Amino acid sequence: MSPSIPLDSNTPEFPSSRDEKGLFLDTRLAVDHDSDDSHDEDASGLRSNRSTVTSFSSLLSHDTNYDMLLDRLGSPLASTIAAAPLTPAPSTTSGVAKPPARPSSCSTTTSTITATSTMESNNEFNPPADVDWEFWSSVVSDMGNVKRSAALVQHSRYGIPSSIRGTIWQLLVRLQQDEVGNGFFSKKKDKSKMDVDYVAHLDQASIFDQAIAKDLDCLFQESRLQSHGNLHEPLMHLLKAYANYDSHVGYAKGFANVALPLLLHMPEEEAFPVFIGLMDAYDWKSMYVPPHAGLGCFLYQWDRLFKDDQPDLYHRWSVLGLLPHDYIKPWLTSLFVARLPLTNVYRIYDVLFAEGTNALFGFFLAILKRNHDILLTLQDKEEIMQFLAGPDLDVFEASPEGMMQASLEYKLSHKLLLKLSKEYHTSVRKGSVPVVTVAPHSNHARRPEDAELLRLTTRQNKALMDSVKQQQAKLERLTKEHMQAAQALGEAKAAVVAAQNDNRELRQNTAELKKALDALPDVLRKRINDQIHTLAAENMTLVDRNSDLELNLSQMEAMFSDIKTKFAQSENEREELSQRMSELRDIVNA
Repeated sequence: MSPSIPLDSNTPEFPSSRDEKGLFLDTRLAVDHDSDDSHDEDASGLRSNRSTVTSFSSLLSHDTNYDMLLDRLGSPLASTIAAAPLTPAPSTTSGVAKPPARPSSCSTTTSTITATSTMESNNEFNPPADVDWEFWSSVVSDMGNVKRSAALVQHSRYGIPSSIRGTIWQLLVRLQQDEVGNGFFSKKKDKSKMDVDYVAHLDQASIFDQAIAKDLDCLFQESRLQSHGNLHEPLMHLLKAYANYDSHVGYAKGFANVALPLLLHMPEEEAFPVFIGLMDAYDWKSMYVPPHAGLGCFLYQWDRLFKDDQPDLYHRWSVLGLLPHDYIKPWLTSLFVARLPLTNVYRIYDVLFAEGTNALFGFFLAILKRNHDILLTLQDKEEIMQFLAGPDLDVFEASPEGMMQASLEYKLSHKLLLKLSKEYHTSVRKGSVPVVTVAPHSNHARRPEDAELLRLTTRQNKALMDSVKQQQAKLERLTKEHMQAAQALGEAKAAVVAAQNDNRELRQNTAELKKALDALPDVLRKRINDQIHTLAAENMTLVDRNSDLELNLSQMEAMFSDIKTKFAQSENEREELSQRMSELRDIVNA
């Protein structure tokens, strides 16, 4: 295959750190300057970041990670080369000739870090049969001194071993951030503060929670991703923390797809700074944030590359009104995760982190070339879009190596990409946006006053976001008060229920008492009558007894009267007898 993309004869076989990494690093500066010499050495427009990585940072200060790595991976090299001196990773001080640094294709800034050597061949792809554990072990054991080198990039193209892929991705992001002067992996940072940042951002309230949750539900409904449903919560945490970290960007559709491969290779605390690095150091957020300078520049460059490589398909689609914005943007903003098998996506991430966003052109071209003949037979725009989104599209599903081979067959000219970037930014500066970079339903030309309108809209949007945050804080306060009122209402309802139960019991007791009172007169009347009858009977008995006693008393009085009479008579008789005795005694004495 001989792609017809123009080659730059002066282009080094291996891109210098900034030129073919495809950084849309400072598109704002590119819009404001025409000259190739307008460089922003300060890069102060970029936000410095702080890492929450602990395990990665520890790798930078240990010399024994080589043996530890071999032991963990169970490599046969552990017994044969563990004791041998390690070959240090290539560095900028190795004495190897370095090609001069060149500006990014979508930036007017220049790089201070350059490649240490050229590739064996510009895009030669001859992967070894086995993983070069000796190379990767030397990288891991000396991560603090690793520089971006031809060997590192080439081995990344061959595929980073899955067991250390997360660690190497963090290393590549650190190198990228160091090159753009925005490294939050710097050893000078306070690690304890870095560790706290993720949790601090995660604990903040976010206005994007519902949007993130909705997108995650849709993401994990895909059959090929259902087995990773356990990452729903960590992915939610990471995206929420980033939305709080960079409030200007917040959250955009596609972030979940981009972050998912990171969480499949590292914990969320480590994936967070890597995600930040991708958005900042690789300027990936310019794909999402108005005015979408990165996305517009990429699509403008793509339009030219596609036209040069596959002109028949390009002109066919142009006639049908199919623009790059229609078919490239969905794949680009999801970083292929929405369309390709994850094994292929991992390989794309390896190359993206190692070489930059310009490497993505090759993957797009390779996929369209592989389906070129079928795409030419499709009759209308809707049919093409359905095919590109459907299962019939050949995306190298069973051949990640084939995908890499096909993508590396395209030798991209840095000068051409830089020229196209300048053309795009010049067009934007003059107030018109190239048709190929905008959505089909938007205006193809932007009037000069649109820039002021955009700035006004941006300010209004920021004011609205601040207002939303204030309203959200107020809502949280009202929600808290509502919860307290609801709790008090619940307690009051419980008290009312208890009072109702007591009232019911009192009513029941009152009814029973009333019933008892209603029945009381009859009972009392009967009881009194019974008592009266009883007392009357007792009275009759007492009257009878009293009569008997009075009769007995009368009889005893009569008897007593008779006895008294008889006693008086006996006394008289005794006196008479006494007198007669006295007389007889006198007679006797005489």
